[in-house]
Amino acid sequence: MRRFFLVFGALAILTIGGGVVAMGILWSNGRALDSESQLFADDTVIAVSSHWSKAELLKRASPEFLAMLEAKPQDLDALFDDATIGLGPLADYQGAKGQAFIAAVAGKGTIISAQYLARARFQKGSAAIQLVLQKIDGRWMVYGFYLKSTAMMNNLVERSS
Repeated sequence: MRRFFLVFGALAILTIGGGVVAMGILWSNGRALDSESQLFADDTVIAVSSHWSKAELLKRASPEFLAMLEAKPQDLDALFDDATIGLGPLADYQGAKGQAFIAAVAGKGTIISAQYLARARFQKGSAAIQLVLQKIDGRWMVYGFYLKSTAMMNNLVERSS
């Protein structure tokens, strides 16, 4: 009986120790993913919104995002035309906040993604830009790009009146 408790205790200690080590590795990898995805998000927002460059967004786009954009290119054209007219160039980038995520998906393996909300002031008003990112083959890519700006909408309405 004593031997049983010794073996059981040793296994319990090994299991708990292994769990602690695994959590440490995940925590360390998670912090690294947060840092690199934040740098990519900041770089993307600045490059795209400085002068509303479609080319800068397209060169960072994931294959899935590109396929969606190619299906409706007029939507991307309209977004960038509206941003250029309604907001103008970037005046003050206030940074992005968010984090990276790691998920194990059956049939797809491990998916690494991130979500960020960036805030910026432009020549004609403020906006929030939501980015959905995905790490594919070791490279961060844009999976979604959403522009939210009351100032832009107001400027476009005033311009059309």
